[in-house]
Amino acid sequence: MELKRNGFAASRLSMDDLEYHYIPNTNKLHRVEDRFAEPSQNPPYLYADIKDGQNANNYHYDQTGNLIKDIQEGIDAIEWNVSGKISKITRTPGSGHADLEFKYDASGNRVSKTVKPAGSTSSGWITTYYIRDAQGNILTTYEKKENNTSLYLSEFHIFGSTRMGLLKVDKKIADLNTGNFKNRLIGRKNFELSKHLGNVLSVVSDRKISVTLNTTMVAYYMAEIKSATDYYAFGSIMPGRSYNSSDYEYGFNGMRMDNEIKGTGNSYDFGARIYDPRIGRWLSVDPLAHMFSGWSPYPAFGDNPINNIDIDGRYFIGVNDKEVKFKQRKDGTLKVGRNASSNLKYLVNTVNTSGSKTAMNQIFEASQNKTKIHVNVESEVHDKVGQLGFEALGIHQAHDESGNALKWNEETGDFDGTPAYIEGEKGVYKEATITIFKGNIEESETKRINSGLNITNEQEVANTFQHESHHNTDKEFIQDLRNKREGKPYKGIDAHDNVHPQEEKVYNEMEKSNKKK
Repeated sequence: MELKRNGFAASRLSMDDLEYHYIPNTNKLHRVEDRFAEPSQNPPYLYADIKDGQNANNYHYDQTGNLIKDIQEGIDAIEWNVSGKISKITRTPGSGHADLEFKYDASGNRVSKTVKPAGSTSSGWITTYYIRDAQGNILTTYEKKENNTSLYLSEFHIFGSTRMGLLKVDKKIADLNTGNFKNRLIGRKNFELSKHLGNVLSVVSDRKISVTLNTTMVAYYMAEIKSATDYYAFGSIMPGRSYNSSDYEYGFNGMRMDNEIKGTGNSYDFGARIYDPRIGRWLSVDPLAHMFSGWSPYPAFGDNPINNIDIDGRYFIGVNDKEVKFKQRKDGTLKVGRNASSNLKYLVNTVNTSGSKTAMNQIFEASQNKTKIHVNVESEVHDKVGQLGFEALGIHQAHDESGNALKWNEETGDFDGTPAYIEGEKGVYKEATITIFKGNIEESETKRINSGLNITNEQEVANTFQHESHHNTDKEFIQDLRNKREGKPYKGIDAHDNVHPQEEKVYNEMEKSNKKK
């Protein structure tokens, strides 16, 4: 394999003529050779290209395929954590480059980077801290030098619906020895400082407290801290490590406390149920217990509060590859989290405006399922879809253990491959993809009209979405198909046996809704 690149100059300036050399019978590089000699420049290496003269075995890997050594870059060792993130980079002695160390939160988001310049002691290290919102987006960064007691605000991230840019600040905001804080707060608000699980750790108000050195001069201002809370794993408040000067009522997982029930911080309203963080249990049975027959209906967070939060509808995947939060309003319509993809927002909107509460309930049920669901919308017309052999309106594909979406074979009534299941559950896929063929739906409009079905294209999109979602929540069929694959007794349930009666109900609701308009 080769790669050629030119530098920018008044006339063409050759920069790279790279040849890639691989470890035999693998896709792992052992060196990259630049066959173009570095031009004589002042200063040298004007272009940040790959350096010439790599050793024959420049790159080294561990048994899982992670890079652990890069000789030319002066990297003697790369340490990886169990989540596949780099935790430490150690340089070759004499390389002149800094060692690096990274730390992460429980979700795998980087929370700090420490730069250790060559030849320095710990007093010369510089640490950058990343402050994120609950969805993992960086809001601000702070910088601290180990030989300096001051903490500097480096930058703000500017957000609209996504990050729009950065505001460089580089402003000293705290002296860690004196506790002198400089603050500029606008508006009468309480500001929550939460971690990745949504736990409210601190709350500061919009009030600025002035600190004076004498009766005529204000030396600085401090933010008014309304509360600061540390939690045990399941959410109970740590005594001696918490402070609350007000009646601020939000805490663990960002949920509201019902202090009147069992005392301060001992009961939380999660919407569907009340939670006691002291014992890690709900006060009532899970309303979705019929969907998770393998679990007790009382334990919270799957007994793993470090990695999990309350389900509350987070199993459609969003733009940041994280789970999307769903809520169902009293009228049955659905509300999705801000990280929902444009495709998911579109599909949910078609369901909300379809006139079918059955469709709304089906999508909400899918959002509560433990399967990670990806959604796609195809505008083009597809004559044949996978192995179906006909113009499908939508398709549901379970994934295998490698994360590949499997093709459905209509002739065999099975996937061409082995789906991955959540162990300990009956009839629950680990991951799936739902694709809606909008182009095919628009092409089928005449066919619907001729058959006497009085619904719009958008309503058919909504119906197809709920139809394919039903395939993902039909635990009876999923388990029966698994039993067949594993040589166990099975009933031979057809993939459409359970979905068609519901689809007929959806169509009826849509047509009735249209007549009222």
